[in-house]
Amino acid sequence: MATVPIDPETLGRLVAGPGVVLLDFWAPWCRPCHYFKPVFEAASQRHPDLVFGSVNTDEQQGLAARFHVMSLPTLVILRDGEIVFSRAGVARLTELERIIDAVTADR
Repeated sequence: MATVPIDPETLGRLVAGPGVVLLDFWAPWCRPCHYFKPVFEAASQRHPDLVFGSVNTDEQQGLAARFHVMSLPTLVILRDGEIVFSRAGVARLTELERIIDAVTADR
């Protein structure tokens, strides 16, 4: 599944029901964000059953504040509408896969 651009309305629909939603908080000026983007995209292709959302913090400052994003990029994972993981920094694909496995293990 391709990465979905996230705004408050879209996020509300996505977290209203059961499931896992991964959010990549980024900004166009953030160089590390550009390193993480292809990793996030690759994971989205490997896990079509999960929702991968992209939050441009320049455009969605309210969402960044809601999720207490202080550094970029930040990965936030929600399961059934609840935050189960949040961390700033660039993850490699193998690390992101381990995180996804841990979050989805008991589903």
